[in-house]
Amino acid sequence: MGGSIDRGGKKVVLKTVECYDPKLNCWVRKRSLPRPLCHACVLEVNNYLFLLGGATQEEPGGDMVSSNVVYRYSRLSEVWTEFTEMITPRHDAGAVAVEVLDCETATWEEENEEEFRPVIGVACVLMPRL
Repeated sequence: MGGSIDRGGKKVVLKTVECYDPKLNCWVRKRSLPRPLCHACVLEVNNYLFLLGGATQEEPGGDMVSSNVVYRYSRLSEVWTEFTEMITPRHDAGAVAVEVLDCETATWEEENEEEFRPVIGVACVLMPRL
């Protein structure tokens, strides 16, 4: 999703979206992002894709600036919609959906508290279903 290429020594940010189709063994173009972005993070929640932050250019070939934009993609309608913006612009970040298991009640809760501290670097893990 998005990305950048070098054109004549200048970095150009893209809004192209491609999806790998394992049945066809090829990449398929999907609806483009509403604006060019690179270094964004993507998260799937409840059958929607969320694209958060990233970097963009105020003018083609210009300096990169962090973005606070959030877009939601519906696989059914294949439409990107603008979602609530993040408070702090960021790129090269990771995103996860956090749920908390209460072992005493054997129930899951969504975590809404601001318990996480910003760090440098990205690490995301996908745990297999057991």
